[in-house]
Amino acid sequence: MAQLTGDFEKVRPTQLGQLQRLERSVTEPDRFVSPSLCRKLAQNACELGRLVGVLIDRRGHVRHILLGEAKRVWMPDLGRLGGGAGRTRGLRLVVMTPPSPAPPVLPADLRTDLTRLRLDGLAYIEARRDGSLGATVLALPIYEPEGTVRSLERTDVSTKHLVELDYSKELERIDHEVARQTKAQTITGPRWALVGVHTGRKEDDKRRMEELIELAKTAGVEVVFEAIQRRRRIDPKTILGKGRLEDLILECLERDTEGMIFDRDITPRQLLNLSRKTDLKILDRTQLILEIFARRATSAVAKTQVEMAQLRYSLPRLIERHSGLSRLAGGLGGRGPGESALEVSRRRARERLGKLQKELDQRKKQRQLQRRARRRGSIRKVALVGYTNAGKSTLLNALTGSDVLAEDQLFATLDTTNRKWLLRPEAAHLPAHEKEVILVDTVGFIRDLPKDLIEAFRATLEEASDADLLLHVIDDAQDGEETRVAAVHDVLDAIGCGDIPRLIIRNKCDLSGHKAGRLGGHSVRVSATANQGLVDLRCMVQDRLVGREVVLESPENHPHDEWSPLDEG
Repeated sequence: MAQLTGDFEKVRPTQLGQLQRLERSVTEPDRFVSPSLCRKLAQNACELGRLVGVLIDRRGHVRHILLGEAKRVWMPDLGRLGGGAGRTRGLRLVVMTPPSPAPPVLPADLRTDLTRLRLDGLAYIEARRDGSLGATVLALPIYEPEGTVRSLERTDVSTKHLVELDYSKELERIDHEVARQTKAQTITGPRWALVGVHTGRKEDDKRRMEELIELAKTAGVEVVFEAIQRRRRIDPKTILGKGRLEDLILECLERDTEGMIFDRDITPRQLLNLSRKTDLKILDRTQLILEIFARRATSAVAKTQVEMAQLRYSLPRLIERHSGLSRLAGGLGGRGPGESALEVSRRRARERLGKLQKELDQRKKQRQLQRRARRRGSIRKVALVGYTNAGKSTLLNALTGSDVLAEDQLFATLDTTNRKWLLRPEAAHLPAHEKEVILVDTVGFIRDLPKDLIEAFRATLEEASDADLLLHVIDDAQDGEETRVAAVHDVLDAIGCGDIPRLIIRNKCDLSGHKAGRLGGHSVRVSATANQGLVDLRCMVQDRLVGREVVLESPENHPHDEWSPLDEG
């Protein structure tokens, strides 16, 4: 049975029946379209006043029936089968236009459908009011050897020539050209498209896209292509403009991608609207970050925190896709109509959240007891904080001689790590609490860190709020420092660390080309990998903890919108 695509809300049952009967028309395999099918298409287009189209396979059977608007028709989701490089869909498209005083002009979106969906051909025919057929535009695909596809349009084709055209010769040409093209590459991992919708400055937008690429890389995603659209404001329904969204969906299908990852958060309503437009998977930046956290979590605490964050984020975004599962546990003898499948999913998610919260509260109490024990020993605590991939774990290893996991990837650390750091190796006669501190490595921050993730990781981040001194590690070799510092300030304020004294540690000076050493009373430049500036860092921390003046680097002293690099000399 042929699949119907379009808006049938205002179509009468008799008209719908006429559309469905189009599937009975069979075209000879060596013809483009049969005369009888053309006449039926013209009758429907004239009566409905809208574009009517069909997709015909190589055996001549109608596989899809399309009902568009007066000047536009939408293609169905053809899936991935037959649409990759090295093959075609084996479908040709015939579209009939309603009567119009102007000659037919092939719409750009249909031309795009022809090439991106790898169709066998496209006929755009005008229906006249007297039931006859008018001008015809015939578009043929040209498959270039390097793998691209372009369209060759002919406007001098009569309908009589179209129905008598021996299309088997064209199909032989198409198959020969496709055979010359590079075969489809073997897919080794998930293939996604990255979508940036930007309204701000171009410099900030570029950094956001670069960060999204890094997040995708960390998640093990193969980025097939990147798409960017600049808008004055975000579309409240679908984020992107309608035309741009349709083009992206077509390109995703043509390139055999699994879905699209947006560089911003998607509201529940936007997700619902996007899911109605396509069966492609739709993810946003927050979901990508949560996916990374879920893959990187190793301890029981981290796994619990990540699962809580995922449930909190997905709960308002649960979508009931299939009406066939709309009611459960209802009927005779039941109490009322029962629960919908969506309600059941939400209830189970809330129950799971409650259970996870109890587990996390219990572990939080254990952490508090451990911190109290350390306090009784009078051991001071210093916490490394900063943007993700700033080099905090590498710095911890360099200062303490540890071997904790340190990778050049985002969010390599999800659990806090405590190590003893010998600040005064020369003072062997002093008790341990006067020459040692506990150095804590914390999870890295990122701009627009999901609130649910901050809340879930609060038990872990409290290690920083209990510190005597924070070492704010900044990547000295990366641009966009102002935005990253502002993001760190926001998270520290959110977890109650705004009043804790901080030192600024500019790491990776070996990559930036700057000289290591002190930059003033509150900042030092180091290289954890090259062991440069670490003595100066140790001395500065020692000075701060023995009671000398502490310089507070805080959002109050450096407002986000007026933040500038701290004293360099």
